[in-house]
Amino acid sequence: MELTFAKTKTDLEEIADLMAKTFVRRSYFDFYQQRMRYQTEDPWFKPEHSRLIRENGKIVSHVSIIEKPVRFGPAVVKLAGIGDVCTHPNARGKGYAQILMEDALHYMKEHGYPLTMLYGIPNFYHKFGYIESVKDYKLLLDTNKALKVTGSYRVRPWREGDLPAMLKLYQDNFQDQILTVVRTTAYLRRLLTEPKRIILAVDDTDQPVGYAHVWDDITRQYVVNEAAAANLAAAQTLLHAILAQAPQPLAPALEIRMSPRWPFVRQLQHLGSETKIRAYGEGEGNGMLAIINLQQLLAKIKPLLNQRLQQSEFLNLSKPLTLATEQESVTLSFKQGEVIKVEASRPQSRVGLLVQANHRYLVRNLVGYWSIDELLTLTNARVSDDHCRCLLAVLLPETEPFMLPLDYF
Repeated sequence: MELTFAKTKTDLEEIADLMAKTFVRRSYFDFYQQRMRYQTEDPWFKPEHSRLIRENGKIVSHVSIIEKPVRFGPAVVKLAGIGDVCTHPNARGKGYAQILMEDALHYMKEHGYPLTMLYGIPNFYHKFGYIESVKDYKLLLDTNKALKVTGSYRVRPWREGDLPAMLKLYQDNFQDQILTVVRTTAYLRRLLTEPKRIILAVDDTDQPVGYAHVWDDITRQYVVNEAAAANLAAAQTLLHAILAQAPQPLAPALEIRMSPRWPFVRQLQHLGSETKIRAYGEGEGNGMLAIINLQQLLAKIKPLLNQRLQQSEFLNLSKPLTLATEQESVTLSFKQGEVIKVEASRPQSRVGLLVQANHRYLVRNLVGYWSIDELLTLTNARVSDDHCRCLLAVLLPETEPFMLPLDYF
């Protein structure tokens, strides 16, 4: 057995072949082509991100580290996704997946990834420090009411020259969301490989004012995975086109996989809808996150922490705050309502405010999946006093961490 990583074009082709044979959701050719496009077109792909095990010279097990820069308000964090975990049937039962996961975690730590995420399987990834920390949103829009909507803009197929405008629509609609991927033009181009699944609305000057992506490959359902609109008229135009292009009548509801707080959905809220929010229970294995380096993560999101402090009653805060887990202890120092220093600390040097929490659960608060009260109520976490609890409620409020389906891995 040899533990290594992809080094040649032949390695990449062999990985694509193994994955296409292992994951049988679609045709072998389609899956093989999709994997090769990722390996050649994704702006953040590196061959060393494909961790693998060989037996007798053949690749028999594989794990991908999938880099994606994600937003934390005004801050950007380099997230390491885990995906494409597969083992040839003849090599299963030898613990290869565990070996590759441990190797991937070591790689992430050595290469400066403070946070990691995956969409996994039940009761496996918790042993590596992951925990369910992202919710799923499903909005069901009454089809009978939606069919009455008409649009004032024109709809046409998207073109290469539309990418910058589509990217701006994406940024305007989603940039404030925690875990939103910071897309580039090259990355967006790779996502839009199926033109018939993109609905584009344009104004009188032929400039994009809205777009939507429809269809789910896994469930084979006609759903709205993502939609962004510049205004109400653009949202109405997209909705009209979405229903008009549906392969069959959608009754009784159109499924939109977005939060009700996001612009496209808010623009259509007058139509009425039912929202279903799925919070995965511990052990279900979906939407999972893990902290690789707490100090590095807190340092990266300092602009967001400062933004929150500036809108609070803690502008004169002077006492340091220490976040201590069984793996790390990190102290934040403040001055005039700003975090001025993030540094590792030791128990004997702790002064000021203190929170003690399980390393695995703390990630839920850092992304806003949990409130501080939930951390204190549902785990054995403790704070030094009520002043500390109030400060944590400001720094780490409950929000809506969410990654759009187009960015899944």
